[in-house]
Amino acid sequence: ELGNLKNNYAYYRDSKKRFWIANEHKGIQLIETGDTSHFKTIYKPKENFLPQSISEDKEGNIWVATGSGLLRFSEMGFKIFEVPALTKKNILFNILQPPSGPLLINNGSLTLQAFENNSFTNRNLHRKSKALLPNNELIIDNYAFDNKGRYWYNLRGFSLVMKYGNIVYEQTNQLSLLG
Repeated sequence: ELGNLKNNYAYYRDSKKRFWIANEHKGIQLIETGDTSHFKTIYKPKENFLPQSISEDKEGNIWVATGSGLLRFSEMGFKIFEVPALTKKNILFNILQPPSGPLLINNGSLTLQAFENNSFTNRNLHRKSKALLPNNELIIDNYAFDNKGRYWYNLRGFSLVMKYGNIVYEQTNQLSLLG
């Protein structure tokens, strides 16, 4: 059943070894540990349900970014955060949970929103001088965190960048020798 997923979807394996699947037509489904074929519907979608990413925070809550909002699932139920109220834009691209620090969401701008004390606050990013990064968007396609507290992003249409603190460093010149 997992190999037959169609349309736009995102998937995630949580710390309890369950699979979470967000599909634009079927909503959010859960497959319990050890199962591969029994989908349990957790949330039925409304319009503009375009799943972008799924992540888990340090408390074990599951977060799903969609075209219409951000959903947080806990053992107690779920909560919907409306996108325009969070980011002033109509879509979210990523949910990032660094090993240390708060959960972050990305809407494609040069501002990340951090979830701290049960609310979101802006974390403005700054380009290092002479960086070739875009002036108005930062769409993260892939990301990783290293053991030095740095965040690494593969930016759509650009290259690899490193974020340390609130400064973003473009890495194209440093990696040009790799081919």
